[in-house]
Amino acid sequence: MFCTNDDIKKLGTILGVWAHPDDESWCMGGVMASAAANGQRVVCVTATRGDAGKTADEAKWPQAHLGQIRERELEKAMKALGVTEHVWLDYNDGQLSQADPGAAVEQIVTIIKKVNPDTIFSFGPDGITGHADHKTMFEWTANARRKTSSNAVFYRVTETKEKYDSIGRKCHEAFNIYFNIDTPVTIPTKDIDLYFELPEGVLEKKIESLRVQECQTAGMFASPLGLEYIQESCACEAFMIVKV
Repeated sequence: MFCTNDDIKKLGTILGVWAHPDDESWCMGGVMASAAANGQRVVCVTATRGDAGKTADEAKWPQAHLGQIRERELEKAMKALGVTEHVWLDYNDGQLSQADPGAAVEQIVTIIKKVNPDTIFSFGPDGITGHADHKTMFEWTANARRKTSSNAVFYRVTETKEKYDSIGRKCHEAFNIYFNIDTPVTIPTKDIDLYFELPEGVLEKKIESLRVQECQTAGMFASPLGLEYIQESCACEAFMIVKV
């Protein structure tokens, strides 16, 4: 379904559950910015501080301090998107699959009960890039929603076939975006359950939320191909409903 800003209003209170800083901006920055501007409640959950990620410049963003750096950058990203509620789960980056799933699910259950969202966004079972942390976040979120018997509609982020064919494959070859899988799972745009083409002002907020997370994105913004990918990939967001 192609949706407009008025359709975003129908999503009500929104809860996003993600693994690392910048997941939220890449996956649903437009939805978050649009909903926040509408006055809807938007709550973002991040499981780790992304301290095991690669840094674009070791001298400028030393690996030893990456967790604190990404924490500060995410605060800037939330401000750019207009989101005022954020929760850290405080798990170790790259080790979610080794954490106690029962305890993790209970954390998310508590958040769902407190927020009472109308809509939940997270990864799908493929983790979009195949990242083990992403796939674990899907499992935790799906189990938490099931355990609360929440009526919230659960959307998983997905990649459209058209976007992957247009720019995704080429950018993957340059930046190893889908680093844990050979080819991402894609769905034709016509079959997407929620497809949001970002209005200009919303698009600017999303791109800014990525720009300020520069320890991860500076290289892409500096590269002509990377900038093209950012602009094209940020222009729309696609999600499928998860039946749980």
